[in-house]
Amino acid sequence: MYQNELSTRKMLPKISVVFRLYENFSLDRVFLTIQSLKLQKKIDLEIIVSEEGKESKFQKNELVGVTHIFQKNTTHKYNMGKILNRGAIQAKGDFLYFNESDILLLNSNYLYELTKIINTSENMVLLRPPLIRLPQSQFEKFLDIANNENLIKAIQSLDFSQKFIATLDEEKKEIQIGKYFGKNLTNNKKSLYFFSYLSEDFYTCFNEQTIIPNNIFKALPFYMFMSNKHWGGMFIKKNNFLNIGGYCENYFNWGVEDSDIQWKICQCLAIKQIPNYRRFKVLHLDHIRNHINYLLYQINRKTFLKRQNTPIQKILKKDISTLFKHFKNFTARNECTT
Repeated sequence: MYQNELSTRKMLPKISVVFRLYENFSLDRVFLTIQSLKLQKKIDLEIIVSEEGKESKFQKNELVGVTHIFQKNTTHKYNMGKILNRGAIQAKGDFLYFNESDILLLNSNYLYELTKIINTSENMVLLRPPLIRLPQSQFEKFLDIANNENLIKAIQSLDFSQKFIATLDEEKKEIQIGKYFGKNLTNNKKSLYFFSYLSEDFYTCFNEQTIIPNNIFKALPFYMFMSNKHWGGMFIKKNNFLNIGGYCENYFNWGVEDSDIQWKICQCLAIKQIPNYRRFKVLHLDHIRNHINYLLYQINRKTFLKRQNTPIQKILKKDISTLFKHFKNFTARNECTT
């Protein structure tokens, strides 16, 4: 019986899900995210949490069945690409899925379904799944159901009748919907994108240090996570990730590292957006946005524009060299413990 189980596991797609944690984050949301990942079926799953901060927020043995990587950082400056690359280098899966610590997978066959699509092409990369949001005002009630019963029951309790959001009751939420034209990575042309915010959350989504521009509606896409897509969600074969040098490590704090890697993918591989079907929708657990630094974001944007004007082969050479350093460090640590 054990041999049969082992044989079956060998036939399942091996997928490593990587997500990062830094500075202040919600442990409740992290554990819900991990629970949603553990509900995935028909795959051989590995969950990797790459954390950076002054000290780990987790107690010993609290992350059962999860590979936990921690890097001490006493500053308030975090290299997003480096945190993700640390996790990806240690991944044992043939596929990598990059998620966030506040995004739930609603369909238990989500990752398995993605493998069927990505395997149609050797160089295909899937990204930006359709996203719906759980308002902040609904989170505690959602958490209570998940803790007192289970996460499946909490998800089944959601009402999806409103566009862009899910709630635990039939009360309609006042929601403002905007649209803007942005570059479509698949054809390099302008495409129409939608984003939204709930009126009840608007003033709680900014911290005291945030610089709010006069044209707030134009600024919303990078201030608040309210696109109808999870822009950082990405499913890629590990060998392809390594061949393009992973994430660039020139960006600090929130923003741009995901745009950068998607730009590299467009230059080197085949990109496809995750279909806008219900079975591929993910749920964002809304929260106060206290991690966005507008000034650093502008610096990141300038860095990105400079890289876009650099020959792609030069970019790949530099990024692969940087990524290889993580591999050497990981190998060295393993040799010391064996």
